[in-house]
Amino acid sequence: IKKICQDRGIPFEEVHTYDSHQEELVKRKEAMLTNFLNLQDYYTRNLKESPEAVAYVGKRWSMELAEDFGIGYAPQGNKLLEYAQGRFSLSLLKEMGMLGENEEDKSHFDFFRYRIMIPIRDYVGHVVAYTARIIQPDYNGKAKYLNNSNSPVYSKNDIIFNLDRARLRLDKKKPMFYAVEGAPDVLKLIMLDVHTAVATLGAQWTEKQLLQLQRYAKTICFIPDSDPPKENGEMPPGLKGVIASAKLATKMGFACFIKELPLGPDNTKNDADSYFNSRQKFDALEEQDFVTWYAALSFKSVSSPRERSAAIHNVAEVIGSIEDRVLRKQ
Repeated sequence: IKKICQDRGIPFEEVHTYDSHQEELVKRKEAMLTNFLNLQDYYTRNLKESPEAVAYVGKRWSMELAEDFGIGYAPQGNKLLEYAQGRFSLSLLKEMGMLGENEEDKSHFDFFRYRIMIPIRDYVGHVVAYTARIIQPDYNGKAKYLNNSNSPVYSKNDIIFNLDRARLRLDKKKPMFYAVEGAPDVLKLIMLDVHTAVATLGAQWTEKQLLQLQRYAKTICFIPDSDPPKENGEMPPGLKGVIASAKLATKMGFACFIKELPLGPDNTKNDADSYFNSRQKFDALEEQDFVTWYAALSFKSVSSPRERSAAIHNVAEVIGSIEDRVLRKQ
């Protein structure tokens, strides 16, 4: 409210009702948001100055999309630490998840190195964290993606990637979100003109995240990663995550659909980023009603009366959680 008033020249009188601890927390949050804003300039400038990073982004997405989303680059070494000297509080950068700390001598180091930096924003558009993709083809045991640790301005269980933009692009007559797992999945769908894609940056949606979506739409189409089956017969993580998420969303009153990706070549993992190479391919993949899809999946591998009984119970439980009586009958 204060920022809106300042932008429009409207007098704003602050009434402080915080205790000293709360006031300090508010100041730290404001400082972090300011730091992230300045870091955006640093990382986007690095991207433009690195031919290797430009080539990667241009091949993966496009420089136009990178500029629109504020995608940047974290060089190798401790370049951020060098840049931060005299500009930022190192302890605050550490709390933001931008710097790490050596246990032995307590010295700092860059947490993100040799990575494409994709900014994570809150629902109003403030950068609050990054999801960072390593550039080198051979990871050498390093994680392909790294995210910031939780901080006063970022909680992985609360934040939804691209909600700040997607909520503004919903069809007013039939508002629906497309829920994927990762930021690259969202970016690929946006390239295909699917602007209502959002991501958890994980396999499973939380109640807090779904409540945020519910402010703007009550229909979700989940597009989970397609994982190869496990040898022990256990359900793959992508499938397990989307079932739990869709069950929760159904219970909360959402109408849920599934776009089920096929496995990749030789039964390898597939995701929205790698599978959808055209809008035609996206439109061609059927949006299945979650309950119908879940029922077919539940009975697919039934081989005994006990398993059949369990499948009936599971499907009935989902149907029973649907609030709309007409939908339950259908």
